[in-house]
Amino acid sequence: MHEAPVLNFIDAERAHRRIAKTTAELDLVAWLRRQARDRQPDGVRGGPFWYLAAVRPGDEIATAIRLMRDRIRAFCPRERVVEKLPRGKGKKVVRRPMYPGYIFVLLSPGEPCWAGVLTYDGVHRLVPSSDRPSRMHEAAMAQIIRIARKRPHKKAKAPALFVVGDEVLVTDGPFDGFGGTVMRPDDAHGRMRVEVAIFGRVAPVDLDLDQVRKLR
Repeated sequence: MHEAPVLNFIDAERAHRRIAKTTAELDLVAWLRRQARDRQPDGVRGGPFWYLAAVRPGDEIATAIRLMRDRIRAFCPRERVVEKLPRGKGKKVVRRPMYPGYIFVLLSPGEPCWAGVLTYDGVHRLVPSSDRPSRMHEAAMAQIIRIARKRPHKKAKAPALFVVGDEVLVTDGPFDGFGGTVMRPDDAHGRMRVEVAIFGRVAPVDLDLDQVRKLR
């Protein structure tokens, strides 16, 4: 058994981007992937939790399958959409990713687990891109899963994804036009607390989800 290597959350990803040329790098990547597969609850933080991962656009399903084949639970929610065929020759049902460029992964909380999922091809980062990604709220994940299972003729709008640290623009109300940062999302109740920069000062403001737009 190898001892747990000393690692930095970002450096672990960089080691794999060099295709792990040395024995030490190969050992590090293998150890990180074992941590990502281990979904035992953390003694302090609990878990496992769903996290949002940014992936290569257009490669959402393939990336999720790649992770699942290595026993990491991944979820790419797709909505069933009815499309008309050209020249009115009937209809067809297609399944499209609800959130292009993103998938969800179930991980135990902790830097080794987070870094381990980043060693897989197609996974760019966890959201937000810091040393402490934000876990998805259980109610929001339940809603996403429920919508992904709906029949195509039962249309339902996919919920917006907001996590701590997201940069947003206020689009309605007295703070219309101001930028801010999400402090505490509450997708289950359709609200969030945003830290808004107002004339050089920062103030927390409670807003509805439809009062803000995510900046990318």
